[in-house]
Amino acid sequence: MSARTASVQAAPAGSAKAPLGEKAAARRFLLLTATRWLPVGLTFGMTVLLPAERGIPLGELGLILAAQGIVTLLLEVPTGSVADTWGRRPLLVVAGIIALVATVLFVLSTSLWLFALASALQGVYRALDSGPLEAWYVDTAQAAAPGVAIERTLARAGTVLGCAIAGGAVAGGALVAWHPLGHGSALVLPVVISAARIALHPALTAAPARAPR
Repeated sequence: MSARTASVQAAPAGSAKAPLGEKAAARRFLLLTATRWLPVGLTFGMTVLLPAERGIPLGELGLILAAQGIVTLLLEVPTGSVADTWGRRPLLVVAGIIALVATVLFVLSTSLWLFALASALQGVYRALDSGPLEAWYVDTAQAAAPGVAIERTLARAGTVLGCAIAGGAVAGGALVAWHPLGHGSALVLPVVISAARIALHPALTAAPARAPR
């Protein structure tokens, strides 16, 4: 876990809203984990199929996928203290905006470099988004119930994450097979739905992000 989760702080006195209880925080954390990773499943196969459909050779698809991994790797450590500097809510909002831009660019791309740029922006998003939600849950749960065992909820979050990706992948495949628009590429609709879902993510995360840091 990154340095974002290192410190646990109590709620400030006079906070406008009372902090969530541990059980409420766990439920919110699991819900946001599911909604955070569902779009990843929706676009899972499209990251390869859409560029290929638009004429990107198989050998160049690896470059597109590598762009995200390299950027994430390079930024993971340097961005480790960003949440402590900016706060989790601003960081999640910025990350969500970058993810939305990356997804829209991806669905509009027609060349290797545009696809690679979209993939690199996804890498920036992954690096910024890695940790703040988990850190919020740890801080909120332990502020509400000092000494509470958080390992079980974190383990459940891993299960929820996997199920969200798998469910999104099934839904994405079903949308491609259904192709309700009847024109254009059937691969575009899951990406568009994913973009719409990503656009809502800052609003969905605003309430927990306002909990004390």
